[in-house]
Amino acid sequence: MDFADAVCKKYDIMYCIVKTKMIMKKLLVLLLILPLLLLLTGCPYYSKVPLSATPKTSIDTTLLGIWKVAIETPENKSSEMRIIAFNKMEYLIEVIDVSPEKTERYNCRAFITPVGGKNILNFEELRNKGTYLFFSYNMKNNVLNLEMVSDVGMKGTYATSKNLWKAFSKKINDSTFFESGQQFVRKTESF
Repeated sequence: MDFADAVCKKYDIMYCIVKTKMIMKKLLVLLLILPLLLLLTGCPYYSKVPLSATPKTSIDTTLLGIWKVAIETPENKSSEMRIIAFNKMEYLIEVIDVSPEKTERYNCRAFITPVGGKNILNFEELRNKGTYLFFSYNMKNNVLNLEMVSDVGMKGTYATSKNLWKAFSKKINDSTFFESGQQFVRKTESF
């Protein structure tokens, strides 16, 4: 006699049948929802063109300085971002990721393009020129929140910046457009 048989003999058999059906329904719901959850967590949206062919918006000087990741995890144990004014329209950004195994450095060029009432940072890693990532940002009390544009919310490839900007402006308020944000706290003011 196994455990289920012992329980059913001790308790009312109808109770056991109802309980088993409830457990089976919950498992079925979980099995149906799990693949959906995996689909909803996206990856970065990459583009071969930026949102504007040339930077047209002046830099936001409140971004300048050194920023440290607010919540450390095993993946980004100690991440830091140094934002420097490259010129009046562009930033030079150095991202330093320190994990127990290694330290990685990424140098990026970035500039702002306004879309649908939001300022979007166009990030281009200098080692991988011609590939862009996009982030919305906001800041409150020296905490910088970056939200990455997701491949779940943004699909397709665009040959021109004008076409990409139009596509962004149509989708920017969709709930799946941005991934949840990464927060950074100000370590030092601008250089």
